[in-house]
This record gives sequence, C-alpha cells and structure tokens, in this order.
Amino acid sequence: MRRSSARGRRRWSESHPHLVAVLSFVVAAALGTALVTGTYYLLALATSGDY
Repeated sequence: MRRSSARGRRRWSESHPHLVAVLSFVVAAALGTALVTGTYYLLALATSGDY
C-alpha cells in the first residue's frame, strides 16, 4: 500500500479544526432551520385547507 507522496502534509480539516467545527455548526443549523421551516409551512398549508 502506497502512502501519500507528501509525508509532512496533513488534511486541511486537521490543520483547521476550529474552522471545520464552525462550518459544521453553520451547515447543521441551516439544515435544521430549513427542516423546521418546511415542516411548519406544510403544516400551515394543510391546516388552512388551501392545498
């Protein structure tokens, strides 16, 4: 099995752990907000009877 040619290089995520944590949080928050908003929208649509 061949290893990476650049032995001293690390993954970008390993060298910037705080940035990866913040980005992960932002992505998770955006997805959660979209899911909650979509669920609320569909629920409001179903209860109003306009669908």
